[in-house]
Amino acid sequence: MEALAVLKEAEKNLEFFNNNFNDFEMKYPNKFVAVSGANLVAVGETPEAVFQNIDEKKIDHSKVLVEFIPIAGSTLVL
Repeated sequence: MEALAVLKEAEKNLEFFNNNFNDFEMKYPNKFVAVSGANLVAVGETPEAVFQNIDEKKIDHSKVLVEFIPIAGSTLVL
C-alpha cells in the first residue's frame, strides 16, 4: 500500500475513533477496540484477542487503529 494511502486511512480511522469515543467509552469500558474503514471491526479484553479477530476477518493490520478504552472518568498512568 502506498505511504500516502496508509496515512489517509489512519487519519480516517482516527477521526472516526475520536468522533465515537463517548459511545465507545459507554459500551466498551476497559476494553480494546479496533477501527478500520471508519467502522468498529473488533472489541476485546486484550490486544491479542483483538488482533486474532482482525486476522480472522482478514483485515490488513496497516488499515487498523487499535485503542484502549478506559473506564469513564479514570486516569491512565503510563
